[in-house]
Amino acid sequence: MTATARTLFVVLIAATMLLSPAHGQEAPAAPGVVFVDRMESLDSWRWNDDVEPVLDKSYRKTGYGCINVKFTIDKSDPGTAWLSRPNVGLDRTPEYLQIYVLVPRWQKFAWGEARIRIIVQDADGTAKMTFLSGLYEGTDGRDSPIFPRPWYYTWPKMRVRMDSLEPYWPGGNGTLDGIETISLEMPHRVEEYMYDGKYEFRIDELAAVYPNAKEHIDAWSGRLAARAAALQTRLDAVTTEGTWRRYPQATIAVVDLFCGYAREEAAEDKPVRAARQLEYVESLCDDLEAKLTRVDQGEAVWPESVPSDNLHLKVVEGDFMDGDRPVYINGFCGWPSAADLATWVRMGLNGLAMECGPGHTMPSENQVQPPNHIVGLLKAAAENNMACDLLLTPHSIPAWAREKWPDMSRSGLRVRRNQFLPWDVDSAGFRELLVRHMDVTIPAVKSFTNLLSYDLTNELWYLVLGDFEPDAFRRWLSGHYGSIEALNGAWGTAFESFEKVQYQAGVSRSAEDVFLYNRDRVTEFYRWLTAEMLNRDDTRLIYAKIHGAWRRLMSVDKVALSRIFTGIGSDCFSRLDNPDDNQVMDLWTTAIVTHLYRSLAPGNPIIDSEQHMIWYGHVVTPEYIPGLMWWRAVLGCDANYVWVWGRTIENFEECILTQPWAVQGFCQTSLDIQRLGSIVSTFQRFRPDVLLVDNGWRLPDAYKLCSYAGPAFDILPPEAMNEEIAGKYKTIVVPPEADLNATYEGYLQAAEGAGAKIIRLADTADLAPVTSAMASSVSSLVEPQRSVINFTVLDAAGKSMTFVMNIHPEPVGAVLRRPADGTLVNLLNDQPIDGQTIELTPSVPLILTVR
Repeated sequence: MTATARTLFVVLIAATMLLSPAHGQEAPAAPGVVFVDRMESLDSWRWNDDVEPVLDKSYRKTGYGCINVKFTIDKSDPGTAWLSRPNVGLDRTPEYLQIYVLVPRWQKFAWGEARIRIIVQDADGTAKMTFLSGLYEGTDGRDSPIFPRPWYYTWPKMRVRMDSLEPYWPGGNGTLDGIETISLEMPHRVEEYMYDGKYEFRIDELAAVYPNAKEHIDAWSGRLAARAAALQTRLDAVTTEGTWRRYPQATIAVVDLFCGYAREEAAEDKPVRAARQLEYVESLCDDLEAKLTRVDQGEAVWPESVPSDNLHLKVVEGDFMDGDRPVYINGFCGWPSAADLATWVRMGLNGLAMECGPGHTMPSENQVQPPNHIVGLLKAAAENNMACDLLLTPHSIPAWAREKWPDMSRSGLRVRRNQFLPWDVDSAGFRELLVRHMDVTIPAVKSFTNLLSYDLTNELWYLVLGDFEPDAFRRWLSGHYGSIEALNGAWGTAFESFEKVQYQAGVSRSAEDVFLYNRDRVTEFYRWLTAEMLNRDDTRLIYAKIHGAWRRLMSVDKVALSRIFTGIGSDCFSRLDNPDDNQVMDLWTTAIVTHLYRSLAPGNPIIDSEQHMIWYGHVVTPEYIPGLMWWRAVLGCDANYVWVWGRTIENFEECILTQPWAVQGFCQTSLDIQRLGSIVSTFQRFRPDVLLVDNGWRLPDAYKLCSYAGPAFDILPPEAMNEEIAGKYKTIVVPPEADLNATYEGYLQAAEGAGAKIIRLADTADLAPVTSAMASSVSSLVEPQRSVINFTVLDAAGKSMTFVMNIHPEPVGAVLRRPADGTLVNLLNDQPIDGQTIELTPSVPLILTVR
């Protein structure tokens, strides 16, 4: 360093130290929020023999665990089941305690809920109590029992106000002077529990909130914003040039963003969430200071991450390409300002998803309004080198159109029951409106080279409802069966002609045909709509956002749509809890949907233009988002636009902007994937020689087994197969209880006759027989085991490249298949792997190869 640089460095360090609180201490002297217990360990808790507390790391509200309180009620015993937290050590009485309490949706409770007493006691013995009741109210978010377990899927937030407590024991002075012990008690009494037996509830994140919480958060966020400014000045003063700067720059941008969010949270009476955010933000500042010190000492801390040209991308073999460089898009889906886009680019993101519907472009019948807001965003995105996706939003229909064309919703059923495609797809008026919308929108936007794709629909699912014309169904039946005799034979009826056919309730084939008709009318609609779009712009990808939270949608013909569209779209929900195997990550449905469409149409990029990375009401770990992103990238996701609406709802935390560790993981991994795009492309372009047949309700079990087994594999439904396709695979895996007709069985027999191995799974309990029977040109670099995703391809030189990720809640040891020659390397950090085994941290991916 020059003398001038050294002087500047010393001055900046001194300024930063003045702005920073002592490391490891609460920022203010009298904090307004104190976290009493994170529920990530049982070490500080005590309980009696009636209680069995279980530390649960797979289904929690915050952090790395919660406590599942299992307890026994025995009314012949006059005592109580209790779980106690001693040594709380609060020498001031808070305004309220906040705790998350989750109860099962079981109706055996006397009051319709778990009756839990909370007793707080200070150091001189004074105790007060109240009931944690009303647990089915005030969830601050969606209240729907859709979670696969009998639990509420959002965690009700309980606030126990100290001024609402009732006396329980007078103690030394009868006044609650702080809190030393907090006890949760479940007395064995009939008025509190109706039945003897086993009960349970879950608790997470116990915090104390004081009257000065808002001032505390405001001061804390102000100090951290000042630290961020000092860190930015320090980064700008570093003389070593390079695109490595994008990593620390992204971190500073995340700090800035959440300092502002925390102030908003405090003003909205969400101090605990704000404090949770600022704790992490402070750790980012500490980490960045340490790393910049290493940079000043001449160390290369961050890798180079050269930005691609996102304004002129082309599609080659299913990849977005900047010249000969594969490019993967990660950004947000929302309604930003131009200033927001500049911030998002600083955070390391390179994409934006937007929407514009007929309600925007045709506010009245005789008024056409160009989509100027979209044009403005496209211009701002281009200035920031951001690729874009545009949703044409057919659900946004102006009122005048509904009045002019009542056939869009004859019965009104879909408006009530089919939110994002609430109109009759056969309606001539609906189709005319969409054509007018395209004629206004497409000419205004098609000149922007950063516009990559058009999304035709938000959440494609189309319920079978009685809003179709009977004669249309009859015409479909005529084409489907060919003769009335064939229909009568299938239905068990005696109709004279197709004109006389009536739907038959309680007849299997009749019910099946209504569903197939509904699916085919949806397919025909998208064939028409895609053709109309291509007539107006054939240079962009066209797709519909198929709802990816469900593996099967009765209205979606996956095979047909993958051939109609030029891109593949999804709207995926990534869930945290698996009802079967208690893994720390449950991305199975998302993985299956992504994997399936890559197998069906490997040349079509997969665009998730409304990715919900976080399941309702959960707070993910810092490792979760990078693990999710890498898993989906390896399986085939090319563009990932994360949903960012709804940040202000406290218990509705699937919005990533409520969790700075999630945003940090998203941004840093976005930079990694931009940097390592050629590795992602190697996985996506590889054509496996193992096939899993997508058939039957046990498919998820078989998919898990194949995901652990080692070789990369395709997944195809039987209707996508023929003898030629089946003959391309060395191994074909059939799930348990699959139901394949004679045609599909014939394909398997032909493949077996040509030398393929057909593995018909009777059970999925044991992995070893499957891996030993599986024939493949690919060999994993890691010994397969359950709970470890193990997915191996061959690179251009024929060397194995293995993606592994532990999805078990605890670290696991993995046995390496070390080659005789060369060095085993983790490509994600470019570090060699020594030894015969490796410990895999939950949710942390590795990509191994040999050099």
